[in-house]
Amino acid sequence: MSEHLLTTAVDLLRINNWMQTEDGAKGRNRPEPIPRPGQTAEKKTKSERIQTSAKLWKQRQEQRRRRWVEAEQQRPAVA
Repeated sequence: MSEHLLTTAVDLLRINNWMQTEDGAKGRNRPEPIPRPGQTAEKKTKSERIQTSAKLWKQRQEQRRRRWVEAEQQRPAVA
């Protein structure tokens, strides 16, 4: 827990210092946050992020469709 608090404090100090520079005023070259303990520093490419998003969207759509079908099946028939 203390490692997470320390990295957060360092990140905030770095951002504060960056904001007082010319780059900070123009919003460019923002410092990267320090990886948190236990967190992988692996970055995904844009293509991988899009694929992941599309996969999650398809999963959510399928779950919604299943719930709708189940609800329709439980509904009493209208005479």
